[in-house]
Amino acid sequence: VETEESPRPQVTQSSERPDKLEYERLLALFRDGDLDRARQGFAAFLRDYQGSNLSPNARYWLGESHYGKKDYRQAIDSYDRVELDFPRSEKVPSAILKKGYAYLAMKDTKRAASAFKQVVTLYPRTPEAGKASDKLTQLKESR
Repeated sequence: VETEESPRPQVTQSSERPDKLEYERLLALFRDGDLDRARQGFAAFLRDYQGSNLSPNARYWLGESHYGKKDYRQAIDSYDRVELDFPRSEKVPSAILKKGYAYLAMKDTKRAASAFKQVVTLYPRTPEAGKASDKLTQLKESR
């Protein structure tokens, strides 16, 4: 019978990138409804992991954290920063769409419609374009 002197090295989370681990932890906080800690965490993530390829996602979820707290102005700022700071990110259509939702929540239908039109025009083949188109139809019908 063979006995091992030392345990085999386990593949631990340390083999994962620290930014990815932190991002996953923050996303779990958000999903659990702890919006305050998620918001603080995503803000810290953006400061601490500036070069991370997860930064566009973190910026988006920071916006979602503000949106969830009905802090629409801050949410819009975060969504705008996704578009401005990470123009090639796949999160851009979602950010613009959610910016439209935030404007709707603030009863600013003109800016909301503008955001929805931007999604439809610039990202026509995305699921977000379909949602934006539906919202534009609802806005026209409610006039």
